[in-house]
Amino acid sequence: MKRLLMLVTGYLFLMTVNVNAQAEYKQFRVDLGLGLCTGKSEYGTFGRMLYLEPKYAVIPQLSTGLKYETNMVTRNLRAKNYMFVQYINSCQATADYYPKQSTFRPFVGAGLGIYLIGVDDEMTTRKIFGGNSQNNFGVMFRTGFDISHIRLMLAYNLAGKDKSTNNANFLSVSIGAYFGGGKK
Repeated sequence: MKRLLMLVTGYLFLMTVNVNAQAEYKQFRVDLGLGLCTGKSEYGTFGRMLYLEPKYAVIPQLSTGLKYETNMVTRNLRAKNYMFVQYINSCQATADYYPKQSTFRPFVGAGLGIYLIGVDDEMTTRKIFGGNSQNNFGVMFRTGFDISHIRLMLAYNLAGKDKSTNNANFLSVSIGAYFGGGKK
């Protein structure tokens, strides 16, 4: 009986803390950002990216969302002596964990979703998302921080390979803003 009473008391205490913490932060927000990306290639890669991510804070420390991201990555292959561009679009379910509740909020997060990889190069007929596209299931890991409605983020995407078996994984650094969220 004592254990049950302690469990109920602990649960009620945690619920009270959770309700008070949720009262400090707005639960819905939308992130919008842009950045640079790079990936593994024999001679070098460079790219740019843009993302949009509506989110909902389930609890103040955990937010979930749906992220749409588009990337254009230029890759150079020395062995084949040509350059090609990968267009990588992704739609992912995401989650971010915020261990600290203050103006400066570091986070770690992950995402799971579908990557659509199209290729534009000298060896294809320039059909970006036509018959030369590839759909892959992929994973994204990220870390960064939020401060005063600004977000700085480092993310690694495991997107798989395109139809020509070229690696489509990439690392991105982005800066963005969020609308909504923050303290009430």
